[in-house]
Amino acid sequence: MLALALPACRFEPGPVTRVFDGVRHEGRYIAPNAYAEYARGALHEARGDLAAALAHYEAALRIDPRSPEIRARIGHLQCRRSRSSGDRAAQAARRAFAGAIAKDPRSSIAWFESARCQRKHGNLDAALAQARKAARFDPESVATSVLVAELCEARGDAPCAAAWLDALVAKNPESRPAWNAVLAHAERRRDAGRLLRARRALASLGQPPSPHVALEDAFVAGDLGAARRAAVRLRLPPGRLALRAALVGAMPIAREQAKLVLAADPDDTEAWVAALLIADLERDADAFEDLLRHPPDEPTPPSAEAVRALHELVSRRAGAESARALREATGVERP
Repeated sequence: MLALALPACRFEPGPVTRVFDGVRHEGRYIAPNAYAEYARGALHEARGDLAAALAHYEAALRIDPRSPEIRARIGHLQCRRSRSSGDRAAQAARRAFAGAIAKDPRSSIAWFESARCQRKHGNLDAALAQARKAARFDPESVATSVLVAELCEARGDAPCAAAWLDALVAKNPESRPAWNAVLAHAERRRDAGRLLRARRALASLGQPPSPHVALEDAFVAGDLGAARRAAVRLRLPPGRLALRAALVGAMPIAREQAKLVLAADPDDTEAWVAALLIADLERDADAFEDLLRHPPDEPTPPSAEAVRALHELVSRRAGAESARALREATGVERP
């Protein structure tokens, strides 16, 4: 009798883990044909064809109307299509999220995506409340904790953001996304302590520093080779590297780089301005006057920072008349 009864029973596998936008979520099993439609939708979404993606997600939902995950994805997509909190796409997104939560009030993906949609439309209080719910139902999610921290910061509560991020990296010390979130927060808040911790942690995890950080570190260390490598990654011309170094007071790098660039191209405006700055900072009056007497014959187009530095420097050292004469001689306009 038991053997005869088995074919009539429907066995549904247990929860499965899926990844949405890099976020891991535990969810209910989805039937293969529904998942196939879902996968097609994800493919179209990745290609930027939101209309086709939505059609496939809705087809998946017709096959599996119990799925909060599919409803949440539809809500996410409708929110992406929305232009304001009151348009039809935004209303459709809210219905989809409400439907997902009705099917599973503990669906972290539904709360997470709804929170992101609320943030998009400027509803920060609602977004934070929903993000906290998502974190409660999926405390292992790095992305959800980062979202809570970002919303705390957006609401002006920096201590709340820092507390969430500190707890996140304490729990996930080997998570690069977690440390990158700490790094971004520290850079925005100019938090030197957390910035140093994040850089050290990421370095220990094998993640090279960003080109901007690498350039800063090279300036501090006086390492011209490292500065040049970072400049290549940042697509900084050689003369502009000399100027950047001079502007931040990295004199050994600025001096050597400006010398090399001007030897190769005396008309490089950026390197010439850098040399002026160096002479000024080192109180070398002879070098300063010599540079003023011998400006580039055919100056290369200067960057905005070179124009500002030149005007301020010459106005301060030689007066407005000299600054005006210099602009006429070099073709460099006042900012």
